[in-house]
Amino acid sequence: MSEGTIVTEKLSKGYNIGKRSEFYALKDVDMRVEKGELVAITGPSGSGKSTLLNLISCLDTPTTGRVFLEGVDVGKLSEGQRARIRREKIGFVFQQFNLMKSMTAYENVELPMKLLGLHNKERHERVKNLLETVGLENKGNNKANELSGGEQQRIAIARSLANQPKIILADEPTGNLDKKSGENIINLLLYLNKKENKTIVIITHDPGIATKCLRVIRIEDGRII
Repeated sequence: MSEGTIVTEKLSKGYNIGKRSEFYALKDVDMRVEKGELVAITGPSGSGKSTLLNLISCLDTPTTGRVFLEGVDVGKLSEGQRARIRREKIGFVFQQFNLMKSMTAYENVELPMKLLGLHNKERHERVKNLLETVGLENKGNNKANELSGGEQQRIAIARSLANQPKIILADEPTGNLDKKSGENIINLLLYLNKKENKTIVIITHDPGIATKCLRVIRIEDGRII
């Protein structure tokens, strides 16, 4: 496995329905994302896109198959080790933003650094730089619920970068935004991919977003087609 890649081998995720039947949200998925790639995962609702993202992000475990992150078989790791990967190597961007509404923009971006145990001075410098990167250096003292949807998503992206991850996973990052705000978010992700060589995987229903990515993976009925 090459450095910085996401690799899945025969990845499947099944769920028991009743006593005898089993439903597979994902079936025998082989996928490879190279370091520095910008990849879109598309497909109809219920096709298995979010299930795949949850598996490669170590938020869930497969029924069968394997996931490799930077050459490491995450299925062989303890839950604590998988949590460390989520904390240090992966940045998450969600459709619902998932910000702490009672906290300021600054505090939301700072939170992952506190969990990592960084010193106050380093946290301050990093938050300052991240707010500048997303163009919200003047909004640091605003509570999250005082920001527009587009601003909240930019803060969410800044937070995803807090611990300097190599991989960013974005689940419908423009789904709750107007067209202009959505374009700004995609342009920001494109910038992070091009200028900082972040490996980015975006789940999207929007064909316009998919065409801006280097590669598109389409899933239907739990399989890559």
